[in-house]
Amino acid sequence: MVAAPLTLLVLTLTSQAVALRSDKAFVTSGDSARIELSALDDTGKPLRDVQVSLTVNAGSVTEPVAAEDGTFRATYQPAGQEGPQVALFHATVKRGASNSGAWLALPVHGNHLLRVRVAPRSRVKVLVGAASYGPVTASASGEVSVPVKVPPGVTSAEVTATERSGRARTQTVALPEPTFARIRLVALDPPVQGKPVSLQGFVVDESGNPAAAIPPLAITVDRGTLGPISPKEGGTFELPYTAPAPGAPVHISAAPIEETERAFTLPLEPVAAPVASAGRPGTGNGQPGGAGTGPLASGSPWTPWQRTAGFFLFGQSNTARANGAGLRVEGALRLAQRPWEALVLVELKKNKEVTEERTTSSGDTVTKTFTLGGLGIRAGGRWSHPFLTRGVLFADASVGLLAASGPVEFQFPGSESVKEELRSVGPAMSVGGGAAWSVGPGRLCGQLEWTYAPGRNSVSGNLGGLTLAAGYQFVFGGGPSP
Repeated sequence: MVAAPLTLLVLTLTSQAVALRSDKAFVTSGDSARIELSALDDTGKPLRDVQVSLTVNAGSVTEPVAAEDGTFRATYQPAGQEGPQVALFHATVKRGASNSGAWLALPVHGNHLLRVRVAPRSRVKVLVGAASYGPVTASASGEVSVPVKVPPGVTSAEVTATERSGRARTQTVALPEPTFARIRLVALDPPVQGKPVSLQGFVVDESGNPAAAIPPLAITVDRGTLGPISPKEGGTFELPYTAPAPGAPVHISAAPIEETERAFTLPLEPVAAPVASAGRPGTGNGQPGGAGTGPLASGSPWTPWQRTAGFFLFGQSNTARANGAGLRVEGALRLAQRPWEALVLVELKKNKEVTEERTTSSGDTVTKTFTLGGLGIRAGGRWSHPFLTRGVLFADASVGLLAASGPVEFQFPGSESVKEELRSVGPAMSVGGGAAWSVGPGRLCGQLEWTYAPGRNSVSGNLGGLTLAAGYQFVFGGGPSP
């Protein structure tokens, strides 16, 4: 059977596209594959005046050589190790100031010596994935060893033993747990001291296909600072890294959270920053102020201890018939890298004038006209979750106080009006949810909220009610990306 070529086009930048392909859908230990790289301009024609580099995480690959058709070709040789592997290739194409890249995942079917015990002198056949091996005759003690090739993602083999009597038995034999890393990181630029550089990662599933969605990741660094993870298409993601002062090499380790024993480690050599930009006063190590060193778990897409400040305009409708509008100012602090934030908010609201007519027991009609304004202060928490590439869904709850006051006028028939002052100070509790989208230095937000704030003294009804708000959140520390 002839395997179909495998191609992965990941990234296009500055009017050039990079395509990376293999002449085989998979490769076996002891075999080789031809890797072909092409860089195309915006008209689809090959670019020849480019600098090309190609690296792989397992095995070896030769330097790409230009061919007559404008492509670049290299030969990949997998490592002769036990068990399956996935070779993760990264190609970089430079043309002047332009820099483009592409990823390719190539499954490697690894060697494994399968040992089973069957009836003496049985004829044994083994099925691993779509490949069959044997028949092999078992020894007089019933032991048999069958060399097989194990593809990534295959966890068991089907063994059929036919005894000398003609009786056949089939059993399922577990294969060793995979040990290969499903993730790889590369630095898109040299790690200059104190200057954030972009790290790009590539994640595949157990079978070696690009991950349909980025799983929760654990990314740690022994020196320097990591930023939030931004998922991209085709199993890729990016995150910023700020290097410390030069010294010992830096090691960045990455793995799905549930597979930390299968981590990929990226070694980096920090480069000294120019004297004019070698860190702010007080840092002493070239890192931005407030940046920490040591391990940092980036399994969360959030920047640790990220702060936000928001401003919202809202309209409300409530059972006290004091509908109106207001302004909300809020501040939030993310709890480490968790999806939770501590929230404090202050609201100023002014309701429209309300006129009511009531009939007394004597049959007279009394007209009541009032308006209410107030100040609310609440504290609580917010849960958030990223969606798409720049969006955030959130839900929050808070408790506090609402103080409302305003004039009320009673107009009695045939007499002058009576004016009084309404006052209400009482508890307020709210629950709500909404969505936000990264724009500029923060996020545009929309929120629907319900508040319960029972009126006190001479004010009856709920002074809270349903609120529809729109506003903007400024994000400090790590940028607005979810």
